[in-house]
Amino acid sequence: MSSKIALGSYAKALNITLESLKPWPSEIESLTQQTTERLRTVASASEVDDPGMFDTAALLLNSKLQGWDPYL
Repeated sequence: MSSKIALGSYAKALNITLESLKPWPSEIESLTQQTTERLRTVASASEVDDPGMFDTAALLLNSKLQGWDPYL
């Protein structure tokens, strides 16, 4: 399994997990919404034969995940 497909599958699973935790606490609602959007983008990009699109989606997801540092 390629790392692109693996990351896409992982993004789908994380998105499902986060969505199942609704309603999100107001303190993290915006961050969670933005994170789920980025996870969906990575999952979609992993299914398209466009490495640039996938790389960009992964970089944007990574930057959003850094926003979770204060909560970890």
